[in-house]
Amino acid sequence: MKVSNLVLSALFVSSFIFIGCSSSGGSSSEPIVGSTTVTAVDGYIKDANITDNAGQVGVYTSNGRYTFANSIAYPLRSRGGVLEDTNASFDINMSAQSGLVLSPITAFLENNSTLLDKLIVLGLDDAATLGEFSVDYVDTNNSDLAKLSQLLYLVQKDAALLSVFQTSLENANPSSLNEIFTLAEADVNATMGGYGVTYRAFLSSVLALTVSPSEYETQLESAKAALSEIQYHGTTYGTVVSPSSGRVWLDRNLGASKVCEDLNETACFGDYYQWGRNFDGHQEFNSTTTSTKADNIDSAGTAFITSGSTTNEWTTADANGTQRVINWRKTDGSSICPIGFRVPTASELNDDNASLNLPYAGYRNYFTGALEMSGTVGTYTSNSITIDKYVQYLYIDGSSTTNSRHYLTSGLSVRCIKDRNNTVPIANAGADQNISEGTNVTLNASASSDTDGTIVSYLWKEGDTFLSTDSSFSKSDFSAAAHTITLTVTDNNGGTATDTVVITVTNIINPTHNGVTYGSVVSPFTGKRWLDRNLGASQVCTAYNDTLCYGDYYQWGRNADGHEKATSSTISTLAADVSVVGHSSFILSTDSSTNYEWATTDVNGTLRATNWSKTDGSSVCPVGYRVPTMEELAAETINASTPVTDYITAFANFLKLPMGGNRYHYLGSIDNQAWLGYVWTITTYGSPINTLTYVFEYFTDDPSDSNAEALMHASSRAEGHSVRCIMD
Repeated sequence: MKVSNLVLSALFVSSFIFIGCSSSGGSSSEPIVGSTTVTAVDGYIKDANITDNAGQVGVYTSNGRYTFANSIAYPLRSRGGVLEDTNASFDINMSAQSGLVLSPITAFLENNSTLLDKLIVLGLDDAATLGEFSVDYVDTNNSDLAKLSQLLYLVQKDAALLSVFQTSLENANPSSLNEIFTLAEADVNATMGGYGVTYRAFLSSVLALTVSPSEYETQLESAKAALSEIQYHGTTYGTVVSPSSGRVWLDRNLGASKVCEDLNETACFGDYYQWGRNFDGHQEFNSTTTSTKADNIDSAGTAFITSGSTTNEWTTADANGTQRVINWRKTDGSSICPIGFRVPTASELNDDNASLNLPYAGYRNYFTGALEMSGTVGTYTSNSITIDKYVQYLYIDGSSTTNSRHYLTSGLSVRCIKDRNNTVPIANAGADQNISEGTNVTLNASASSDTDGTIVSYLWKEGDTFLSTDSSFSKSDFSAAAHTITLTVTDNNGGTATDTVVITVTNIINPTHNGVTYGSVVSPFTGKRWLDRNLGASQVCTAYNDTLCYGDYYQWGRNADGHEKATSSTISTLAADVSVVGHSSFILSTDSSTNYEWATTDVNGTLRATNWSKTDGSSVCPVGYRVPTMEELAAETINASTPVTDYITAFANFLKLPMGGNRYHYLGSIDNQAWLGYVWTITTYGSPINTLTYVFEYFTDDPSDSNAEALMHASSRAEGHSVRCIMD
């Protein structure tokens, strides 16, 4: 496993722990008592920080071997180092409880006896324990073990790939090394996306090797270098890992020709991007300028677009910035960052800035396009914008680092972050709602979730109209229409998800219900709003005996099921269920002992009063309206400051009440039209069992009654009377 002429930067960002494994075919591997030497392999790693559990530091000798003054106290921990022949960086974080070797194989197994069993049954060697794997890996020239090590070296370069591959191997039963490679390639495809092209090429290179294992590292030199070098828009980038978060970043600013050795070094400054713009030439520090705003964010030309003193935009399109946020989140290489990378969020940039060696590149002035403060300050854009459309950016100088906001037209530096193989969050905007106009509706995203992180932001919009960034908010001024509201949630890794909720708002000023469109009137006495006619009436009354405004005849508490029509059939069987009568016939009642009921249940009327009190449109009244109480109807009529006293004042009242008569409970006939008028309330009458209900009655000069009058009195519930609805 000796290395020569190898340029390699391997970044292992996970912590690998081995605490001793056993398999069905062997015993647990134990450390060799009194041992003072350990070997770190994969091209012999030197200058690593290897310590044991007693705090001893291993001293490097040669060929990957580290010697301790006293017997090794496990577990061992290894971090960093370089390859012996080339001094190329080899940053690996491993630990082991037993055995004398630290390698990609021992790191991968992580005290997982299931994984050890999967490798042992392949028959790659006579190894039955992890310790034997380790010894054979170093002391024999085993080609299969060498190829396995290279594969496991690869999968441990990405934390998400490592986790997926370990799970895949646990659930599979491979019978050959080739099947292991096939499994790894499938997981690369599923996990790495477009960034996996170099990973797949590396796997192919390993499988194709025909040289001896001691020559593997030399033969894989270019393939391994490609894993860490990124070619994009003519620039070669490397990567760095944040020690605090484990996130992977490009090692320099976009467009920079080199990694900074000095924060004032112009060659590492890179380009200056206007927020959300593509790689189109404007980012060059000396590109031409124009004051003409782009009408297409994807084709904005090559000039840096300056803004006037009263605007903060370089484009007339994408008014809310949504498309530009999406553009800078792309990881397929079609935006400004290489494949697998994207522009960071403000929180990501803030968390990791201390480890990114960010130079003082300055910025391009939004007003003139001039490069300013170069060598003095650094300004780093994020993909996050404020509600009032300013980019959130990081500002650094010699004394401080602050988070602030800047104009979208400013030219700022960009440092790309590798997109974690993040499980996107689940957005849940709640159930669709049907409400009446003016109703306060609450939109709540609390049911949204993120399985591998946290949701850090919420955005509610209707079309392009911003509504809120709170997880929950209320709104009462939706107009009468169907409103499709989109919720976008973003998790702590920049993943987004959307959901929609439809708020259907019914016009309660001029509602349509059961095929009739009503108007409404406001009481001059109480200020309350009422329908302008009886339920079922085709028009507002033009006279007290206008037959077109009489409307329907409801049995008390019953829904609009057809029985209310003047021409409906009749039936003598009382209903057993007041909620679902099951037919459209008017129910005749001849039993005086029940005060002429139309049902055999709900004797006290509670269910029916509750039904007629509904305001959701599922009962007899339109959305937002219900049947009035006796007191509410009396306040508008017999108890009003201008009281209703007879049929003349009933029609003169703002409700324009007609003399519609009634439908007789005994025979089902329509009686007393143009002589009497009745309007139901939901107020029951009598105690202890309420078997009657108040109705408002007003009548003309009946031949049998010399006095015209108006009053509240109790009525049999099987009677068919008019209904006038009040807004709740």
